[in-house]
Amino acid sequence: MLKSGKGGICLSKSNKVLKIAFPAVGEMFLYMMVWVIDTMFVGNYGGKIAVSAVGFSSEIVYTAVNIFIAVGISVGITTTVANSMGANKKDEAENYLSQGFLLGTIIAFIISCIFGFFPHTILKVFGAKGDVLYYGAKFLRVVSVGTFFNMLCNMLNAGLRGTGNTVIPFAVSVIINIITIALDDILIFGKLGAKEFGIVGSAIATSTSYFAGFIFLLVYYIKFSKFKLK
Repeated sequence: MLKSGKGGICLSKSNKVLKIAFPAVGEMFLYMMVWVIDTMFVGNYGGKIAVSAVGFSSEIVYTAVNIFIAVGISVGITTTVANSMGANKKDEAENYLSQGFLLGTIIAFIISCIFGFFPHTILKVFGAKGDVLYYGAKFLRVVSVGTFFNMLCNMLNAGLRGTGNTVIPFAVSVIINIITIALDDILIFGKLGAKEFGIVGSAIATSTSYFAGFIFLLVYYIKFSKFKLK
């Protein structure tokens, strides 16, 4: 009976871990898919040069977001929030989130401005030339806006993950992907009466989807979450 009891406890804990882990894994996969989706649609529109331009620019953005926010600020937010919540110090956890979010917003703004104002310089530093440089810079300049909201989403999601809530971050990633797919198809190819933006349309779609994700999270924190951003 004792073994059965221990086995039941282990199974219960495993289920709790899986309930948290599966949405978290799905969230990370779907955020990665945003850039993959952009590349696929752009490839259908402009071929190898377009794919190279968007892929090259996206890799730079993805790396910067990971280094400064996803692996930097966001990990710190999740860790400190989780520790405080585990110690039943909700106010302290909310303060950690708020301070981390403020610091991260400043960093995100600086990174986005660098991408937005100096796209040619950044791409040249990493070896882009010719058409890849030209089209990549056009994409990077516009997607810099989306990069800002991407980083804000990342930090707000980190706070929720620290409380054990991985479902809402996953839901946000689903929303972002749906909007990206819909707008990529419309804006890149000029469907439903929209102007044909080409590569820039992909950047607009991505930026819009991340902005929508940020608004969703902000509304959730303000209206529905018991864990607040102060």
